[in-house]
Amino acid sequence: MKKLSTLFLFLGILNHHLVIAQTTDLKKGDYLAHKASKPVLVDGNGNDKDWAKASSQLLDNTWLGLDPSQDDVTGTYKILWDENYVYYLVTIHDDSLSDQHKSPFELWWEDDCLELFIDENNSDGNHQYNHSAFAYHITLDLDVVDMSSDEKPLLLNDHILAKWIKTAPHTYTWEVALRVFDDTFDEKSKKNMPIKLAQG
Repeated sequence: MKKLSTLFLFLGILNHHLVIAQTTDLKKGDYLAHKASKPVLVDGNGNDKDWAKASSQLLDNTWLGLDPSQDDVTGTYKILWDENYVYYLVTIHDDSLSDQHKSPFELWWEDDCLELFIDENNSDGNHQYNHSAFAYHITLDLDVVDMSSDEKPLLLNDHILAKWIKTAPHTYTWEVALRVFDDTFDEKSKKNMPIKLAQG
């Protein structure tokens, strides 16, 4: 059976930082995100004019498993932001996509997905069964899964707007709008509010 590859985009943890300020004081691993002039249309096309001012970066860090071959999977990403969302435009070249488990609660980590890690206050804390940071697994069906404090899978579909389309025989474009929550997020409450983003 072919080993599945998943591309991970780490922001705010593992010494990779999303910087939403106009600055040239960037450290290795920082990504300077420009503010979008208007809300990005999340349709998978990446046609919004603001994407032209966003720099493209390689997804080239393997965290788990062996490095995938260039023939198997490669990717790039861009990031924008506004007061309400962090926006991602991710292009993935993959020889095939696999979605063997239709339930988002069943072995979701084994299927191909886009995974976004975000640690709002850069605490670097252990987030496995809490919300010190979030590990969003966006499935091919656009379900958004993270682990709950009860150590069970939790759907957080209201945190993310996402769309992916096939743009070439082995090329897939994902467009994502992420609402950012801080570590006061309580999965049992209906009163959670995303933070408002600002330069700096």
